[in-house]
Amino acid sequence: MVNDTDHLWGHTGGDAVWVWKSFCRGLNVLFMEELPPSPTWQDSAREGMGHTRRYAERMNLAAMVPRDDLANTRYCLANPGKEYLVLQPGNQGEFTVNLTDGPGTYAVEWFSLCKGTTMLGKPVTGGAVKAFTTPFGGPAALYLKSSG
Repeated sequence: MVNDTDHLWGHTGGDAVWVWKSFCRGLNVLFMEELPPSPTWQDSAREGMGHTRRYAERMNLAAMVPRDDLANTRYCLANPGKEYLVLQPGNQGEFTVNLTDGPGTYAVEWFSLCKGTTMLGKPVTGGAVKAFTTPFGGPAALYLKSSG
């Protein structure tokens, strides 16, 4: 399925948060480019496409499915018990991820959509619904990968 800015907004919409929301819902994005110098929000969309691609290349993407029921942010790609990619689209805050399908230990990686940087977190144990708090302001992605 394709989420296309041309059919959503034409030349006036789409940013990194839109790209990540689309990706975490299992959609492919198409971004309508303009020939004149672009506004900053267009750079944000391009960067978001590059960042999501790098995560897609690291994950077992063929096994990941959109699971908005596993995170209260409603933006989650998951291979339950193995990998989870969750978007927190707002500012710094707490959200939950349902890890009941995987009782093992998960590596934790945070990604700042604003800065394009990653930060490792302390590993967490699954088997329950877990609360996470973004370690920086702005929208963030949380990548959890089972070590087992």
